[in-house]
Amino acid sequence: MIIIENGGLIMANNASVTAKRVTFVLAGTNAGTTGASNPVVTWPNGNGHAAHLISTPSITAENPFKGFSVYQDPGLDFDQSWKPGANARFDGILYLPRAQLTLSGNMQYGSKGCIKIVVAQFRINGNVSLTMGQSAANCSAINMSQYTLAGTPAVEAVEAVAGTEASPARLTR
Repeated sequence: MIIIENGGLIMANNASVTAKRVTFVLAGTNAGTTGASNPVVTWPNGNGHAAHLISTPSITAENPFKGFSVYQDPGLDFDQSWKPGANARFDGILYLPRAQLTLSGNMQYGSKGCIKIVVAQFRINGNVSLTMGQSAANCSAINMSQYTLAGTPAVEAVEAVAGTEASPARLTR
């Protein structure tokens, strides 16, 4: 677990980070600090700038943040704005319960196969490539339960991304 208190996770241009079995804990109010950033994830922005972050959650039973890739203190309401240059792949829980998560511009976001997102508001602006696929095998690998509803068949859905053709996707619970 990496605890970031009274600061943020700042991804530099051309950074490529793979965090296996790690939880990023964003905490602190920054009260009285000078030049400190809010506890958010900041990505490089601008033409030709990008960073990559792949994260899978901790799965050990002793870890109080088991299953979380990113955990923002629920007492905080710092919004997350991820713009072009943000290339993120998270598995596990992205927990920002009082924040607005905004994905914008030409960016890539999603999971490798098992993500749960907890936010107050979720916005997508621009040409965002969003992958929210769920795989029973990938969820099982990180001990993440899948939602089930007895007696309900799988639901057919359409996955659409701005600027691309819609393609059918099979959603299962």
